[in-house]
Amino acid sequence: IPQASGLKSSSAAANATVLATLFAIEEKLQPEDAINIGVDASVEAGVTITGAFDDAAASYLGGVVVTDNRKRSIIRHEQIEAEAVVYAPAVQAFSKDVNVSRCRLVSPWIADANAMAENGDYWHAMTLNGIIYSAALGFSPEPILAALEAGAVSASLSGTGPSYVAITHDDNTKKVAEAWSGLGGKVINTKINNRGAYRIED
Repeated sequence: IPQASGLKSSSAAANATVLATLFAIEEKLQPEDAINIGVDASVEAGVTITGAFDDAAASYLGGVVVTDNRKRSIIRHEQIEAEAVVYAPAVQAFSKDVNVSRCRLVSPWIADANAMAENGDYWHAMTLNGIIYSAALGFSPEPILAALEAGAVSASLSGTGPSYVAITHDDNTKKVAEAWSGLGGKVINTKINNRGAYRIED
């Protein structure tokens, strides 16, 4: 996972550390308990401002996850089969450097996107969220629009950037990848991981 790209490498690393530790000491925890240990550690380490419970939950559980970050609760968790294309520019942006006041400024519109997601309208919520945060954080919306023009179901800035993600289907995945390949950086073809976090057997 490219680091400092908005692709949740910190949450993935925290979850992996918790899983490895539990395996080493031969203990098991409920998923939400394991997620919270990683979130607390991430806050303490200073790699996140909020704790990124949503990122950690999605990384740990897989599928599509909608959360209440203040309460650290999972509102929706659903397995969905879909292709995804990732565009990772050759630059880095660190979550700790985010302009929090700008993010607060757009919070009423982000609340609308959250409501869509809570009602299961994931892809509209994702695109709206991405366009709003692109403006707030100073990233171009052009990759989002280019992906939509190429037939993506949804496209968004990933996290606090600078990477972008598009949800696609088989017939337009190649077109979206081609649209992004001319932007520089790295294009990754993948799919939604519905399995979640697990230990790779020796």
